[in-house]
Amino acid sequence: LGDYWTLVLVVVLDRFFRKGGKTLSYLSFLAGFYVLLLSLSRSAMVSLLVGVFYLSKKGEFLRRRKLYLIFFLLGILFLFLYSGTKKSILLSRPYFSQAMGSFGDRIYGFGYGNFGEISKSAGSFEGNYSAYTHNLILESLTGFGLLGIVFLFWVYKVFKEIFFTHKKGDYLFKALLLTLSTNFLFDFTYAIPTMLWLWFTFLGLSQSHDS
Repeated sequence: LGDYWTLVLVVVLDRFFRKGGKTLSYLSFLAGFYVLLLSLSRSAMVSLLVGVFYLSKKGEFLRRRKLYLIFFLLGILFLFLYSGTKKSILLSRPYFSQAMGSFGDRIYGFGYGNFGEISKSAGSFEGNYSAYTHNLILESLTGFGLLGIVFLFWVYKVFKEIFFTHKKGDYLFKALLLTLSTNFLFDFTYAIPTMLWLWFTFLGLSQSHDS
């Protein structure tokens, strides 16, 4: 739920700075921070920081309210540090090393969705097992092996076109795409159909809407 609310907060923040503070905006802020506090999702906080940073560069009205932006970023940073007192920050994703250690075993991968077998065979202690790599790119490479490079190349081409080659597209949809993409690099939310559908939706809207 915390990962989903990062998207809500990006939209609320953009509307807040474009149209001014509304009662609904303040309530949404409080609800969003409360959900993040309950979830202690570090991936949600990191992805939210990335999305807000992009907004600060592209949102015309956001740049005019830098003090609000600073307070917001400090609030997210505080939540992130607080979550570090409850969960490990640097050692919370042993699945990354498990995935990378399996690359040389099967050149054509283990089949998408079979990372759990890799995690079991890694001989990891209790608590380091996962059915997912918690990273969409690693999930693709461990599942499809060399063929996963095709997906990686496609992602590179599409993101290069959206963020660097063509300057078209609504910056809010781009911020949402960047936020969710960052989340997919640190959590298994890409395995949730609704989140994956949202990712493709933001991908299409980023390309089709004029600024």
